[in-house]
Amino acid sequence: MAHLDILDSIHIAAVLDDTVDQLAVLGHIMPTSFEGRPEANEIVGEEIGKIVENQKNLENQYEELIAKRAGLKSSRKDSGRLKSNEEDIGNVVGGIRHAAQSFGKTLKQSPLTTDNVVKLQEDRNFLQDILSRTLEEIKQTCSFEALVEAVNAEKSKKAEIQQTILKEEEGRKEIKNLQKQIQNIKIEREDEIQQRNQMIAHLKDQLQEMKAKTNMEGKYIQKDAEVAVYQTQKKCSLIEKQLREEIELLNEKINEEERVNQEIEQYLKTHQTELEEKVEFWMEKYDKDVEAKHMNWTY
Repeated sequence: MAHLDILDSIHIAAVLDDTVDQLAVLGHIMPTSFEGRPEANEIVGEEIGKIVENQKNLENQYEELIAKRAGLKSSRKDSGRLKSNEEDIGNVVGGIRHAAQSFGKTLKQSPLTTDNVVKLQEDRNFLQDILSRTLEEIKQTCSFEALVEAVNAEKSKKAEIQQTILKEEEGRKEIKNLQKQIQNIKIEREDEIQQRNQMIAHLKDQLQEMKAKTNMEGKYIQKDAEVAVYQTQKKCSLIEKQLREEIELLNEKINEEERVNQEIEQYLKTHQTELEEKVEFWMEKYDKDVEAKHMNWTY
């Protein structure tokens, strides 16, 4: 344990006592509970008001320049004034952009923001507590072991935070590596999917080609079969026609033969009748001649 001389202890105690008092006063100037009150906003209100007023003036100038540009464009005579007007508009736009950035920066850097006030109060309370304990220890034992312990504790905490940051960085690197691996796997999968899609498209093309070929072959076979059937039907029709003609010719011949037979039969019947009449005539004549001759012989 380190000890101080009485004189050094008195000097350091006086300094620490004054520092603790100033920290206490600082804590009462802007405590966290005052955040959002009108008296607290007065600290930065004037600066923000100036920025807002300046931005309003720039916006009014911008509207005037836009109206002026519309008039210059409608006239189409003074190109120099139009160019100057365009430059003025660009400058005003840049001023508005700068004013907006300044306004945002002022709000972010304002000591009245929640994060800044809380952090300041925590640091002030911590420092005030450590210095108060160190002051009491110096007054009682002329040592500052509490300060050493606090510093070592803060170093350990800082080392832990640094270790956490390193782990977080390693984790981020690991996440990046994993993301890269995922991206590579995704690219590989996309390539594989693309290749499969190409293969599917190729197979679809082949299938479509085979369908078209099969369809054409089917149509060809059907057409060939239809032609063969038509030829067979045509051939059968011709044969049927020939047979019908032959049948008709045979019927005509049969009819002719029947007619001829009938005529011959009629002729024969007629001739037979005549012959019978002649035979009868000649028989009668014979009988008469025989009878006459017999009578002549008798006489």
